[in-house]
Amino acid sequence: DPNAPNLITVRDQPIVNASVTIDLVRAAQPGWLVLYLSKNDKPGHRMGYVVIQAGESKQVVVPLDPNAGVSITESFLAGRQLFAVLQSGSKAPGTPVVVNGQAVLEPFTVLASNP
Repeated sequence: DPNAPNLITVRDQPIVNASVTIDLVRAAQPGWLVLYLSKNDKPGHRMGYVVIQAGESKQVVVPLDPNAGVSITESFLAGRQLFAVLQSGSKAPGTPVVVNGQAVLEPFTVLASNP
């Protein structure tokens, strides 16, 4: 639903400056946009996060955490799926924002910068 109060729009993309860019985040309340490496088609290792204000944010750059516990290099991540997940929490990412029983998340694939 393009008019949903909680929404993530993201496209497949390469890693640029150890970060990814989320095209659009819309949040009904302040929270967090959190990246996870896909594991069995579900969010696995947390890869990085940023604070999100209530309302609409465009071109949100999310740095990848070098202490994520997995490699953040393009050679490791190219071809792998990440999840962008909207999460609540005041001081740190908490539980996923759930709408109609579904977590607000969007998968995307890391591309090689020179295919």
